[in-house]
Amino acid sequence: MVSSLVDGLVFVMLGSVLLALNWLFQRRQSNGRLPCPNDAALIPNVAEACDGAEPVRFFWCGSCMELFALVGKASAGRWAASFAQDLGAGGWKLWKAISSERDVQLAVDAVSRVPPQG
Repeated sequence: MVSSLVDGLVFVMLGSVLLALNWLFQRRQSNGRLPCPNDAALIPNVAEACDGAEPVRFFWCGSCMELFALVGKASAGRWAASFAQDLGAGGWKLWKAISSERDVQLAVDAVSRVPPQG
């Protein structure tokens, strides 16, 4: 009985390690893509604005139809906001404020330079 418990525990631990390694490998092979905050699909970097207080990178999720803003350096970025296309006026409208008011404002100021996606 103890042997089967140990075997089961080893199997579960090995499975967890394999999942973690797979996640790390996908992260490394993502070619600048990051997981979507909504559905975790890898989404591409479609634009970048570096003229504000901090760089703002934009990532487009085609399945969510949202543009996500990541504020800060590549190694320590923070999701700031998401935007939806404003079909009536053109451009983008703030959809969700995710981070601090400062980060959201940086994203709002920079999003006008992002072309329509889709």
